[in-house]
Amino acid sequence: MTAVLIGLALLVVVFWTVGAYKRLVGMRLAYRSAFAQIDTHLKHRYTLIPTLVETVRSSLPHERETLQGVTSACNQAMQANAVAAQNPVDTAAVRQMIDGEAVLGASLEILSALAQANADLLSNDTMRRLNEELATTEHRIAFARHAYNDSVVQYNRALHQFPGSVVANMFGFRMAEPLQSNQSPLERRQGRGAG
Repeated sequence: MTAVLIGLALLVVVFWTVGAYKRLVGMRLAYRSAFAQIDTHLKHRYTLIPTLVETVRSSLPHERETLQGVTSACNQAMQANAVAAQNPVDTAAVRQMIDGEAVLGASLEILSALAQANADLLSNDTMRRLNEELATTEHRIAFARHAYNDSVVQYNRALHQFPGSVVANMFGFRMAEPLQSNQSPLERRQGRGAG
C-alpha cells in the first residue's frame, strides 16, 4: 500500500514537472516568435535607410559626415540584430541589439531634423514616400516590440513562480531580455513636437 502511494506521488510529480516544462517551452517559443516579427520589420527598415541616405545626399552634400554616421549606425544595428535574431535567449546579444538600435535611432533623428529644415527635401516625392514607409515600418516595429515585451514578461513571471521556478532551475531556463523602449524614434520625435 505504501509503495502504491509512493508510486502515485512520484507519478504526480513527474506529470507536474512535464506540464511545467511544456508550459515554459511554449512560452519561450512565443517570445522567440514575437522576436522574429521584430526582426522582419527591422530588416525592412534596414533596406529603406540606404535609399533615404542617397535621397538626402543629393540635397545635403555638405552633411557627408552625418550621412556616413547614419550608414555606419545602420550597419552596426543590422549586425547586432542578426546576432540577436539567431538566439533571442542570449541576453547579451539582445542588449547589444538594443544599443545598436538606440544609436541608429539617434542618427535617424539628426538626419530627419536636417531633412525637415531643407525645402528641397520637403517637396521631394521620393523623400515623402520614404518617410511614409519608414513611419509605417516604425509603427509595425513598435507593435511587434510591445507583443515581444508582453511575451517576455509572461515568460519571466513564470520562471519566478512556483512550479516554474523549480523546473526552470532543473532544466536551465534563463530570463529573457525585454526591449525597454516601446517608443520608436518617430514616436519620440512626435512626442517632442506635441509638447
